Amino acid sequence: MSNFTTIFDYIIRIIQSIIKVIVNEKERTRYKFFFDMVFGILKSSSLILNDIGYSLNEDISLKKVNERLYKNLSKELDISILHRYINKVFSYTKDEKIIFMVDDSDIIKPYGKAFENLGTVRDGSSLKNEYEKGYLITSISCLSKQTKHPIPVYNKIYSETLAGFKSNNIITKKALNIVFEHLKERQGIFVFDRGFDDVKLMNFIIENEQNFIIRIRKNRLLKRKNKHEKIFNIAKRRKGKVVIPIKIKGKETTFKVSHIEGNINNLKERVTIIFSYLGENDDPMVLITNLKITSKEELIKTSLHYISRWKIEELFRFKKVQFGLENFRVKSLTSINNLSFLLDISILIMVHIIETQNRNIVYSEIIKNSKKIKDTVSIEYYQLITGIMTIFARNKKGVKNYQKIERWKTEDFNLFNSLELNEKKRVRVKQIKKL
Repeated sequence: MSNFTTIFDYIIRIIQSIIKVIVNEKERTRYKFFFDMVFGILKSSSLILNDIGYSLNEDISLKKVNERLYKNLSKELDISILHRYINKVFSYTKDEKIIFMVDDSDIIKPYGKAFENLGTVRDGSSLKNEYEKGYLITSISCLSKQTKHPIPVYNKIYSETLAGFKSNNIITKKALNIVFEHLKERQGIFVFDRGFDDVKLMNFIIENEQNFIIRIRKNRLLKRKNKHEKIFNIAKRRKGKVVIPIKIKGKETTFKVSHIEGNINNLKERVTIIFSYLGENDDPMVLITNLKITSKEELIKTSLHYISRWKIEELFRFKKVQFGLENFRVKSLTSINNLSFLLDISILIMVHIIETQNRNIVYSEIIKNSKKIKDTVSIEYYQLITGIMTIFARNKKGVKNYQKIERWKTEDFNLFNSLELNEKKRVRVKQIKKL
């Protein structure tokens, strides 16, 4: 399997098989577009159309390639394609409760002028909490079955300057509704940070018979024995009975947890409050969940679900650092969202390679060709994409060599046969007129 061509062909077959599931192969134009874009994104590790078009290595001019890609990118995405994508994502998760991580992020375009509905957002990467021109992202990701890698499920890039925009909460609920449609016979656990501490959101999840884990604000009150008390005052009296050794981003530390039950004003169900202390930090991290905890094992499992939330932040970072999510040049929000969706499909292909590594040796060959520093890492996306880029760079054939392009059958044209046929038609027409 050291042959680059064999590994390359295997990756191409993975791309083809996954896109066939997401896009109906009978829709040839759309299928070819998706294949071109995913092929170009993986080969160039870029979301700039010029880079993607150049990596396709076609015989026509780069300008025409870019025009074709942009024309298709500007079309509204069929919702059925999104649902087929989510179904495919779920095939890489556990059959039991799926862990979903929900978070908001931002895309900064400080020098942008012509982008559609460019708004003002807080730069999350800035230590000074500066505000810049850009877009907001509402994102839902889940964890893979075998290796616990974050898989993008749904992403919505939007701006507060859009006509009809009401609130971020409405965008979040729309995103959750799309995922709920696929959980009618399954259970999900949705993990949120403290910015989502909202009773309306909790009731919304409860009404859809799903579960949540939310980090709560410091001013939240808990009702116990007909008395209201600030949850953080209770936390000071509970330093954590259960000690959990964990590893976060490669660093070993401890997690001390304990829990109580109580009620929150206007919340339909009784909830569990988890008090936790990470490492030597004296500032408690308090979680609220509608999951019933009846044992030490369930308490540990629920606490670790929240700790896994750092993986969605790493997924954001991977998209921005490795693929330049903030460096796109397309201007309409439709094109921007479609570009983000195609990046998610590209990441899903990497997830397939990682999740099936025990069934083939292609994974190990790709890692051998990667720029790796450590042998074991928590997130393997960085190593995998550099290995894929190395293998793609060795292949000089254009993308058209890996697509089924319909060829019209040609026949030799005989002038005398054509004249004879026309004469027969004229005679037939005269006969019909006489009748």
